[in-house]
Amino acid sequence: MAVIIYFFNLPNGTSVACIMTAGFVTANKFVQDHQRAPEAAEKIRLIWGCLATSIAISLIITIIITLVVFKSLAIFTLFTALPLWIIGVVVGFTLLIHYLILAMSFGWMANNAVKGLQKQKQKQKQRKSKIS
Repeated sequence: MAVIIYFFNLPNGTSVACIMTAGFVTANKFVQDHQRAPEAAEKIRLIWGCLATSIAISLIITIIITLVVFKSLAIFTLFTALPLWIIGVVVGFTLLIHYLILAMSFGWMANNAVKGLQKQKQKQKQRKSKIS
């Protein structure tokens, strides 16, 4: 079980903090580019795209670190000692947490970014009207 926890970095908040930051930055960038919050279909595509990217990056980094530290991929044979359902539950739980974080980013954070953009536009209009 310790290998799974280490592999998915659950006790360390770094993984969650990184995915939150990436979600917030992506949501802000979307709002800046499109001048609106993402629609439901766009939100789902953004979530799955970010999730797939984070999984790919995590796997690549894990393999590289494993090769550097253990000099082989033999450490992954430890996973065969665990029942498949335990691995599935841990992976599913981790993905659920990341999915919820990204959903919050592209929902709540995008809406806040839209509000900030609207306030910014109002200030610009007020400045222009004062100049005129």
